Amino acid sequence: APIYTTVALPQSLPSRLRAADIRTSLMQHLPGMDRKFRHYFMLYPFAVEHFDLSPYDLIFSSSSGYAKGVRRRRNAIHVCYCHTPMRWIWRYDDYVAREKFGKGTRSLLPLALWGLRKWDLRAAQQPNYYIANSRLVAERIRKIYKREAFVIPPPIEVNRFHMSNDIQDYYLVLSRLMPYKRIDLAIEACKRTNRRLIIIGDGPDRARLEKLGDDRIEFLGRQPDQIVNYYAARCRALLFPGEEDFGMAPLEANAAGRPVIAYRAGGAEETVVDGMTGVFFDQPNARALGEAIEQFESMHWSQILLRRHAEKFDRNIFAFRVLQFLGSVAPASCSASPAAARRRSYDSRWLDKRMETTSLFHQSSSSAAGAAMAPAQVWKMGPTAPVIWPNEVHVWRARLDVPWSWTFDEALTLDDRARADRFRFESDRRRFCVARASLRLILARYLKSKPGRLQIALGEYGKPYFVDAKATQGLRFNLSHSHELALMAISRDREVGVDVEYVRADFVTDEVATHFFSAAEVEEFRSVPKELKTQSFFDCWTRKEAYIKARGEGLHCPLDQFDVSVMPGAPAMLLNSRIESDEAQRWRLEGLTPAQGYAATLAVENDFSRLVLWDLV
Repeated sequence: APIYTTVALPQSLPSRLRAADIRTSLMQHLPGMDRKFRHYFMLYPFAVEHFDLSPYDLIFSSSSGYAKGVRRRRNAIHVCYCHTPMRWIWRYDDYVAREKFGKGTRSLLPLALWGLRKWDLRAAQQPNYYIANSRLVAERIRKIYKREAFVIPPPIEVNRFHMSNDIQDYYLVLSRLMPYKRIDLAIEACKRTNRRLIIIGDGPDRARLEKLGDDRIEFLGRQPDQIVNYYAARCRALLFPGEEDFGMAPLEANAAGRPVIAYRAGGAEETVVDGMTGVFFDQPNARALGEAIEQFESMHWSQILLRRHAEKFDRNIFAFRVLQFLGSVAPASCSASPAAARRRSYDSRWLDKRMETTSLFHQSSSSAAGAAMAPAQVWKMGPTAPVIWPNEVHVWRARLDVPWSWTFDEALTLDDRARADRFRFESDRRRFCVARASLRLILARYLKSKPGRLQIALGEYGKPYFVDAKATQGLRFNLSHSHELALMAISRDREVGVDVEYVRADFVTDEVATHFFSAAEVEEFRSVPKELKTQSFFDCWTRKEAYIKARGEGLHCPLDQFDVSVMPGAPAMLLNSRIESDEAQRWRLEGLTPAQGYAATLAVENDFSRLVLWDLV
């Protein structure tokens, strides 16, 4: 796919991008762009708005400033990966302090930025979806742009780094040398504690920092990857004294098997696990950092655990999560290949043909292995006025290929319709609308209310909940849909999650399992007979998804930090959790057999005595 950017400086491009199809704006030809690119800040909005992106069904932008403002044709999907809202207009005081502007610039700049702020608010409405690089940035997007964002941390290249047993007596800073990075704290703390410090990186603050140093402080400037890896793998720890939106350096140090001493603020709180991958200091001063260094030196660290932590942020994990997100919002635009598209077309024709002769919910003896081994489950016609007791959990099953009904029109809210309009293809819009309307119709039966009046919001990681918990009698619910089937789980006063997946025989199960299953699950999965691997994979995947959905954390929950049952025919169970020690006792998993060719799991907080299965008709 082509890459559109306002300006591309060949000497600054990574080698892997130099052969890419990069298309620039007219700003590329402005004089002094390599040195004075900030001086042209008022021209960037015009540049991005004049890109012709009308041929594209799916647009993916990476933005900390202007790229989110690109214009798309109607029904195209725009997903913005946002590193932060424009810092220089929304955190102005912080920004000018970092850049050390003079008094004249400080007095004139706000006048110019007033118009840019208005443009930014308007441009922020262009993307259909936002992905944020951290919870901190997601909160800024919510506060400034009034938009929700899905969190996917940025990637590191774990394989760039290699561990070493030759740990030497120095601390390390890997950073661009900017005032806000607070490298001065690291220098002062190491001088106070008589520790050696090596600083790799360059930037406008270097001259000032060098004056602060002494013979124990070494500045190496910018270095190639092999030199960075050499020092990262042999340092006592990485020092990370500034507040960042995310911060890659702590994870890169972990990939090299070394821990981190970080200021407890910003993105570091999302990447550093106190006591396991590093230690925090709480006050932004050299004394607090020096005390943290002394505390750190009394502790022991596992290189293997540090490396495993970094692997959760590897570029392969990032790519999978982004593609999974894009596939959920624009599935037709994310076909892997013509062959994959043909397979999907075949699957669709097969399903349509089968629907001519039998119900989608028919369970035959020729079901996939996992479904055949599962205990028989009876789904009954759902009542019009269901009652749920505290010891019960209800799961409703709904087909998504049913004829459109006026009841669906009544159930959907304006927000539901707005979300549906973000799907480019009619089939995707229709499935979303039927699933959402079905959920509202079912919940309305319990609450004896009109479905369109139910106030449903999304939590930080996308889990739906009632805005007015008291008026809704403590009901908790969760929705999952895949292909032509939706499942809805209902409980009272206990968290619940459900996941259903259409079993794809062409799925690359071994590769995905290695990246997303825990070490114990991967080992067990490798022993599964080849003919049962596909069903075993999807059984395991739905167990993990149902659990993290019930917790309300989505993919932000580290999938390798808990173990579920894997072997075909084994009961669905949460076996162990390294997130919280009592998780396995707190949650119950229940395997579901909703239809031939599907895998599904229910996750419920605390034990319950009765599972009721209903069909929505």
